[in-house]
Amino acid sequence: MMLVSDKGQISTEYLLIMLAVVASLSFIVYEASTLYEKNIIAIDNREFKETCQWLKDTIAIFELQPNAKASIEIKPLKSWTIEQTTIRSITLNNQTNECIIDSNYKINTIEMTIKGKTKVILEKKNNNIYLDVEEE
Repeated sequence: MMLVSDKGQISTEYLLIMLAVVASLSFIVYEASTLYEKNIIAIDNREFKETCQWLKDTIAIFELQPNAKASIEIKPLKSWTIEQTTIRSITLNNQTNECIIDSNYKINTIEMTIKGKTKVILEKKNNNIYLDVEEE
């Protein structure tokens, strides 16, 4: 009889060890996914700030030229939006940041959402600045 209870106890010990391993792995997976999401947001914010600065710099250069055209390829990891706020400014938004881009010239664009690899095109002609996107 002693052998039967010993085997039962060994099975229970293995079961407890397996439960401890599964619990530990689930905790590690949860922490890893949280860290992954934070890193994705940080990378997206860096790309967002670089794109915002490029737009501001390009519009400033366009104000010195009669006609011009420039484009940049962006790769947002989260959803971004572009909105016309006034006749001479637009707003670029992502989940955590907002960038207001002003100009001395009229900026023409439509409200749009950017998801994934996209080409942003800026063009100045007839004293107007046009912003358009081409999703790839």
